[in-house]
Amino acid sequence: MKKSLCALFVFCLLLFCAAAHGEGKLRALLVGCDRFLSYDVTEPVARLNVERIGLLLQSDSRIFDLIVTADSGVGGVAELSRLTRETFSGAEEGDISLIYICTHGQMDRVTGQPSLILSDGQTEEELRPAQLRLMTDGIKGTCVILLDACNGGAFIGKGLKEGGQNFFHGDNYKVLTSASAGEDSLLWNDLTGSAGGSYFASELCAGLADRTFDIDMDGQVTLTEASRGLLESHGASTVQCYPQEDDFVLYQYEP
Repeated sequence: MKKSLCALFVFCLLLFCAAAHGEGKLRALLVGCDRFLSYDVTEPVARLNVERIGLLLQSDSRIFDLIVTADSGVGGVAELSRLTRETFSGAEEGDISLIYICTHGQMDRVTGQPSLILSDGQTEEELRPAQLRLMTDGIKGTCVILLDACNGGAFIGKGLKEGGQNFFHGDNYKVLTSASAGEDSLLWNDLTGSAGGSYFASELCAGLADRTFDIDMDGQVTLTEASRGLLESHGASTVQCYPQEDDFVLYQYEP
């Protein structure tokens, strides 16, 4: 009887530890739009950013079960919604679902509403915050959103003079943006079209990969650590995050 109770105690302890550390499956959808109908072409910036982020995720010691890339862009909201459903359909509580989007971002001069520009060079459509929230609402577990675009902070109400709505308020959302509302998110490319990237993606990948952002050197970079690190190393625009102070592990490595 004592052995059975002991075994049960150990089993429950293991379950508790797994839950406490948020162990679960990791999946990612990486979207990069370079070719537009109404905006400047940024090729190959977004495509190379998707490649950089993908390589970074592959080095995470927790191991991603699935990484889907759309480095030639997506033509509109319906296509992004389909990719989101397909990528994260198996998500359960305790899982982590990460979405990275690199594209143009803009603020409507009349309504003051932000949007991301989705395009594959053939079709083009605006993605509003409420639409992105709607397509991610059904994802179980934690949803991490990385927005690499001008005015991205407006999606979480950051950088607006009169205050703004955080469309991703909730315990299951973790958001990191490359710029505040009203700010450009700078990028670069060379004349040959063979090199380029955004300063945000470059600094994020460098700070995580070389462990600079891991302030306490415990092998885990939290959302707060990454945000603080980017605010120090990324001067091109003001990185914003939600929640403002959060110990969610954005990246993990073997120390």
